[in-house]
Order: sequence, then C-alpha cells, then structure tokens
Amino acid sequence: SNHFIINLYFLFEISFVLLTYNYAAATKKNKTLAKILLICFLPFALWNISYGQGFYTFNSMSISLGIICIIIFSIVYLSTLFLSDTPVNFFSIPMFWMVTGWLFYFTGVIVYFSALGYIVKYNLDPQGNVYAIIMLTLECILYTLVLVGFYTACKWKKEKSYLQ
Repeated sequence: SNHFIINLYFLFEISFVLLTYNYAAATKKNKTLAKILLICFLPFALWNISYGQGFYTFNSMSISLGIICIIIFSIVYLSTLFLSDTPVNFFSIPMFWMVTGWLFYFTGVIVYFSALGYIVKYNLDPQGNVYAIIMLTLECILYTLVLVGFYTACKWKKEKSYLQ
C-alpha cells in the first residue's frame, strides 16, 4: 500500500496552502482565520496518522478536514477581494489565480473522495481510469492557474495595499 505517501503528501500540501493563505491575507481577520484553520487541521491530522486511521491507511478524515479548511479560506479570500470598495484588477493579482486554482482543485478532489466509497463498493472504476482522468484534469487546471499567478507575480509588486 502506498497510502502513507498520500497521507504525508496531503499533510504537507494542506499545511503549505494554509500557511500561504496566512501570508497572503491582507486583513488581520483573514490572517487569524488562516491560523485557526491551520491550528485545527495540523494537530488533528497528526493525531489521525498516529492514533486514528493510522499511517498506512488512507486518512480520509484528515484530508477531508484539510480540504474543507482550504475551501473555506478560498471562499473568504475571494469574497473579501470581490467585496472590496477599492477598484481592483483581479487578473493582475497573483494570489487571485492561485486561490482560484486551489478552489477548483480541492472542490473537485473532495467531491471525488466523497463518492469514493460508492465507487469502490460497486466496482465502478476497477482500473482507476476515471480517477486518472478526473485528477489529471483537476491538476492541469490547478497548475495552469498557479503558473499564471507566478507569471503575474513577475509584473506585480505587493498586494497589501488593496485590502487594508
């Protein structure tokens, strides 16, 4: 079983995304939210690996909690950006692209993981072809939007002045 690799990967990925949100948040309220979400996720995920579902089984509870935290902060970040009184060109903000990519990716992953029990129970994807297509599509969307974010970061100075 390679579940331990997936468990470690999601542990680091979700922590990294939440730390990035903490860094990118322009308001104290959003920074506090990112810290709270990370503080909720990290101890639970470590407990789940150690005592809960275990290291060598798929930690669906930890991954689902982390993905929900990311989706919550993505929605908060984008709504803060969209509801800002200051006129903003969203397409020139690197974090807009990255958050949008993470929102699409993690929403698709949580939907697929939610249906995974049903898919396995009724043997709907025995070779994993549907999983491969879904994940490849989501990853292409994610990495394309993240690359656009990096590209716009080359032209852009600092986001802090938009939402303070």
